Amino acid sequence: MPKKLAARPDLSGIQLAPQNVGYRIDAETRQFLGERCARLGVSPHEWARHCLLTLLHEDADRTGWQTAVAALHHEINDLRNDLALATQALLVVAGKMPEEKARDWIGRNLKPR
Repeated sequence: MPKKLAARPDLSGIQLAPQNVGYRIDAETRQFLGERCARLGVSPHEWARHCLLTLLHEDADRTGWQTAVAALHHEINDLRNDLALATQALLVVAGKMPEEKARDWIGRNLKPR
């Protein structure tokens, strides 16, 4: 009895990239690519394929890292603002500086970036 072939998945709604991808690069980039490949001991085709695949797979990771770094940046700015306010309050309450001088000192030394 002949084997039944597995059904092919329906790819009609998916735009597939061509199996072979080719592009032209300028002379400066070709030289850079040639030097890099010579140092690594691989062909320009292998290296270009590696770079493309790495970039395609890392894109999602990179977006996650960018979001995390932006959130950390926001948190750091909030902490700097809190530190500036608390320091200003301590300087004034402790009687070390009048409020105006404390505000100026904070602006020069703890100003959020």
